[in-house]
Amino acid sequence: MSAAAVLHPRAHRLRWIAGWLLVSLALGLATTVAVAWALAAWLPHRGLARSFHLIGAVRNGVEDFTIEPIELDEYRRTGMTRRSWFTLRWGTFYSLGPLSMDYGNDAVSLKRAPDVSWGNLSASIERGPHAPTGGMEDARGWPWLALWCELRHGRDRTVSVNGGVPLSAATTAPGDYRALPCLPIWRGLLANTAVYAPAWMAALILFRWRPLRATLRRARNQCAACGYNRAGLAPSATCPECGKPFES
Repeated sequence: MSAAAVLHPRAHRLRWIAGWLLVSLALGLATTVAVAWALAAWLPHRGLARSFHLIGAVRNGVEDFTIEPIELDEYRRTGMTRRSWFTLRWGTFYSLGPLSMDYGNDAVSLKRAPDVSWGNLSASIERGPHAPTGGMEDARGWPWLALWCELRHGRDRTVSVNGGVPLSAATTAPGDYRALPCLPIWRGLLANTAVYAPAWMAALILFRWRPLRATLRRARNQCAACGYNRAGLAPSATCPECGKPFES
């Protein structure tokens, strides 16, 4: 028997494992998106945990609140974060801005630092020449936030979405507005996919491994039971390796 014939089953097995891994990863990614969209569509916007922050400009390693600080209002619950912020200019007064949502009386926190790993908030904090002076964003996902979109509140008091698919009418209040986020939060997107993919792999192996494997083997003219190459054998002949008929 040639070396190629000996290595062929091993190479075939590796290709089979790689195929299952790719399928599981694809299903894990699809589940991550589906969960984030389900949370965006149906998660209640009531009884949220609220955080308010004033973020000052950093000068010589010290946070200075006298130079146009950023006012951030953030509402959270498991599976979602919605926030709005704007830069306070001289002569402006404190305001919660357009975002107002229902939150628990004991849920206000001034200590929790905002997450700047997604959205445009980090650009505002860096205060570059083209940094946005304000914004409103929504992120969804479980167990970690995985997708986000930008909500825009116009002068005519209508709401539009950038990087997402609107579900609510434009005249809906910003706190009640819903949209399917489409912009990735890479850390959460990859982490959630890594959580869901093994679950899909286990489910596929448990419920569909043998029937699917048998179907693929028949398509390659192999024994459905053991994978023996049936080339040159009659359709009615039993497998010389395991003794099973071709239809098994």
